[in-house]
Amino acid sequence: MATKANINDLKCYICGEIYTNPIVVCSCGHSFDRQCILQYDRCPIVYCNAPVSQNCLLENDDIKKLVDVYYQSMKSTYEIFLLDRSVSMWYSDSLTGLFISVKLES
Repeated sequence: MATKANINDLKCYICGEIYTNPIVVCSCGHSFDRQCILQYDRCPIVYCNAPVSQNCLLENDDIKKLVDVYYQSMKSTYEIFLLDRSVSMWYSDSLTGLFISVKLES
């Protein structure tokens, strides 16, 4: 069962972003996003330098579950900006940053 994790534990060492496709390198046990580690032939962790081979990259289901739990625990927050009560209303989902316009009916 996935438990709460520190947000930094859910970030790829290479790109610094939250994992999207976490894998573990068999030769050393370090985890990275697949697209990031494929750019290396050796583990980029300081003092590790273990060889990285495409046929020795395993899905990291534990981290994947933790990332899922993290996203499920985030609550959507909406900011509402009323520009003109008779015309439209704009709001933003803080997770995606999308602004959406809704036409108000009178």
